[in-house]
Amino acid sequence: MSLRKAFNPSTIIVLIVLFAGLIGLQSVVSAFELFLMKDPISLRRRLYLLPERVGPYQKVGEETLSKEIVEELGTEQYISWTYQDTNLLPDQPGAMLRLHVAYYTGTPDAVPHVPERCYVGGGATPRDIAQVTIPLQSPLIYKGEDGQPLVTDSMGRVVRLPSTEVPVRMFDFIPHGGKAEQQATVLYFFAANGSFTAIPEHVRALVFDLSSQYAYWCKIEVLPHGVTDHEKAQQVVGAFLSKMLPEIMGCLPDWHEVRAGNYPVKKTPKKTTP
Repeated sequence: MSLRKAFNPSTIIVLIVLFAGLIGLQSVVSAFELFLMKDPISLRRRLYLLPERVGPYQKVGEETLSKEIVEELGTEQYISWTYQDTNLLPDQPGAMLRLHVAYYTGTPDAVPHVPERCYVGGGATPRDIAQVTIPLQSPLIYKGEDGQPLVTDSMGRVVRLPSTEVPVRMFDFIPHGGKAEQQATVLYFFAANGSFTAIPEHVRALVFDLSSQYAYWCKIEVLPHGVTDHEKAQQVVGAFLSKMLPEIMGCLPDWHEVRAGNYPVKKTPKKTTP
């Protein structure tokens, strides 16, 4: 095909329109301070600084994931710890809880990693998925001046909560090589740009808020060992989250402070002497 045929008047008009549209889009983005790409934002405190003891829950173990699993997980900022409710005997249902927290930041490139894919990929047999709401119950929770719930963590620091009603997804599965009576239930949700959601697809909508320069999302997953009844699982995990979630939220960026421009702290350039 000759250049003359390739660049006929129709083609040139289309290119001009596309170029004008691109210039117009850039002008709109600049004028309204919209952010199509997201900058990463660091944790306020590293996840490994979460308390080993909170309320009756004592950390009794931790898991270091293999390089291959970390690559599949998509982040090195994670913890996989086991806590014991010291009010119960170790072999009682719900006494042991596996807490997995994974932090992501920047522009997302896929639907977040979820337990359904992880456990099934490891050979587990999926059984059921349900969505519930778990209330946080603590005398340390109170409302701030703007009506948003605040809570005091174990170190006496005031932490902002998106809500005291946490949407949670419950996934039932039979472990690889297990029997039906060995069914387990894992409960998980996401904290993303200052909001809670249990729906992975909603995470992208939250972090792609065009008015925000930054984006983060954090998967919070709890597996109560030996608990298969949904009502019991909600009760056990609700009691645990009422103690642990304020500690986790204290590690994540405070979205109120982010939107106010107070976090992350901007570095002041050093003055150079002539």
